[in-house]
Amino acid sequence: MLLELVAATVVACLSQGELVERLAAEYKEVPVWAGVAKNGLLLELFKSKDKKEKSWTLVTIYPDGQACIVAIGDDWEDIPMLQLPEKGERV
Repeated sequence: MLLELVAATVVACLSQGELVERLAAEYKEVPVWAGVAKNGLLLELFKSKDKKEKSWTLVTIYPDGQACIVAIGDDWEDIPMLQLPEKGERV
């Protein structure tokens, strides 16, 4: 399993396509967020569509197409976005 691969190594890397396929097949995880880090690397967050499992995986994608798992976890919880007060508005 993919998580065993991560546990056995410091960082698990595969091609981006292969990693996406394995996360979907083994953990029902799909990408839900992406952003570019200050160093120019792409970060993607995957989370399980399975409401019971709630697993998640954070992946760094390099320019050569390699995707490396940097963090994994369980018990993902969505937090509703809070409305920030307008400038000058009191809370």
